[in-house]
Amino acid sequence: MGIGLTDVLFSVIITNWNGKEFLGRCIDSVISQSIPRMHYEVIVVDNASSDGSAEFVKEHYPDVILIENSTNRGPAGGYNDGFNVGRGRYFAFLNNDALADYNWLESMKGEFENHPNTGIISSKVFLWNRENAAFEESNALDVTWPKLNTWSGFGLHLRDERPRHKVDYASAAAMAVRKSIYSRIGGFDETYFGYYDETDLCARTIRAGFDIMYVPTAKVWHRLSASFKRAPGFRDRILVRNRIRFVLKNFDANYLISFMILYVLEIAAKVSLLAPWDLFVFLKKLSKNDASAPSSGIEFYWTPQVRNMPYAVWWNLSNLGETLARRKQDNRRAGSGRYNENLPLRNVRVRRFLMGKLLAKLGLHPIDTK
Repeated sequence: MGIGLTDVLFSVIITNWNGKEFLGRCIDSVISQSIPRMHYEVIVVDNASSDGSAEFVKEHYPDVILIENSTNRGPAGGYNDGFNVGRGRYFAFLNNDALADYNWLESMKGEFENHPNTGIISSKVFLWNRENAAFEESNALDVTWPKLNTWSGFGLHLRDERPRHKVDYASAAAMAVRKSIYSRIGGFDETYFGYYDETDLCARTIRAGFDIMYVPTAKVWHRLSASFKRAPGFRDRILVRNRIRFVLKNFDANYLISFMILYVLEIAAKVSLLAPWDLFVFLKKLSKNDASAPSSGIEFYWTPQVRNMPYAVWWNLSNLGETLARRKQDNRRAGSGRYNENLPLRNVRVRRFLMGKLLAKLGLHPIDTK
């Protein structure tokens, strides 16, 4: 008996940009799930790769739905493209550098079916950076509970064992959303391109009255930003830029005012603490005839966060009208309920990470939200 449109439980969407070296194992982990293959479809969205990724999928995975974009639309645009052709009741999003556990979809299916208020599922993410190793051999945790700082907008990944629980946002490495909610709140905001796009989707889900649920039995292994590492300068720019945009779009009014004050103080702290250090590094390199030192003038060796702050502020001021218009549109679609005060982990204290968070705010040890 053939499968009907309503019988497709999951549409699994994988976005790819020049990730051919990881793509095969990623797809293999998805097409061998424990639930019957006829109950889910796999969609690969190739964002104008130049490494032969699309041809690789056509040759080795003919039953996978392939969307070939003529330009790089980023993870956000790629996921929306996949959603537009998907038939599933639930949509699972997986990075091309991630590998899914055999029971990944089964675990998320049970969560969605037994808990109707769960809107988005965040997976348990392990690190997988060992070449040619069986991914099951890695037990180093990367993400359990994703927590958002309600004042700064920084994301923090708790990395110790945690039970099923409501969380602030879902890890973009592997997450799933109900189709009904995705349609209602408008999908991924493509202006982000990547980074904070999933946090924005989760913010709208929370304001719509649904839960972001961490499900520890839904396990994946992830290589950490393998595609974005091919363009580190671009990654750093949008990461700093998008934090401000996310706050402007989603923070409650009183928290928004506090963020603006704190951001000015953050800039002052970073510049005052890092500028002398950068000058010292510059002079040290120059005295040793270091090839990485500039031949003329002073070029400070600031961290990506500090270096990209002027651009981030300028970009957000230039696009403030569009951002506020999207905020208003989102409130109409998802609801205008409180956000910051409804974050489920807002009162969770993580003392062991306080020093790391302080260093992150100073730009000395950036917290990557991916």
